[in-house]
Amino acid sequence: MLNFRIEKRLKQRSDKSIVGMDEAGRGPIAGPVAVGAVLVDNNFLKNVRKHNTWWRRINDSKKLAPVEREKLFKFITKNIPFGLGMVSAKYIDRFGIKKATEKAARKALLGLTIRPALILQDGNRKFLNQKKCSLRLITKGDGLLWSIACASIVAKVARDNYMRQIARRFPRYHFDKHKGYGTKLHLSCLTQFGPCSLHRFSFAPLRNREFQKSFLKGKRENVHRKGAD
Repeated sequence: MLNFRIEKRLKQRSDKSIVGMDEAGRGPIAGPVAVGAVLVDNNFLKNVRKHNTWWRRINDSKKLAPVEREKLFKFITKNIPFGLGMVSAKYIDRFGIKKATEKAARKALLGLTIRPALILQDGNRKFLNQKKCSLRLITKGDGLLWSIACASIVAKVARDNYMRQIARRFPRYHFDKHKGYGTKLHLSCLTQFGPCSLHRFSFAPLRNREFQKSFLKGKRENVHRKGAD
């Protein structure tokens, strides 16, 4: 079970605001990258004590069942100040995943009511360089710190919901099932239909020439099959 001892200790040292931050969607071959940010202030600590029946269930979003993630997402976004940023696949292709994640992180910070003095970020690479506040990297922080775990849930659920919605526009790709990751089902759809505007053309295997040939061949064969019907 996670706890918020580290956040509480940091708050005792300074009365300034702290933000937990995490991302979702750096690795998929389709869809946006998302960054969640959760504000740790005095109200945060009060809310955690007040709702002690649910904060104990908070964990790394990857370790939670989808239904549980959805429930906790609703609790977090209702009771704790949060920010969310998402950046498109088109931007990722143009500027790279690093800059896209940075842009998403800045969007997430803009969604907060207060500029933080300290950002606690999951991972070992900074999402952004902040001159006006400190940023501390916590390896596997989404499984250690309560605020980062909350941020991971915000980013993951928001992105998954987006992929489910966009699946209605592109039903043949089944984005609601694989969320843009390079699963066997997703690669099969790509080979058969080719990519759509939601795909990241700068990511393997889409940038691989042999794979491009295979899905172009699949598209041609699909056209011939339709013509034969």
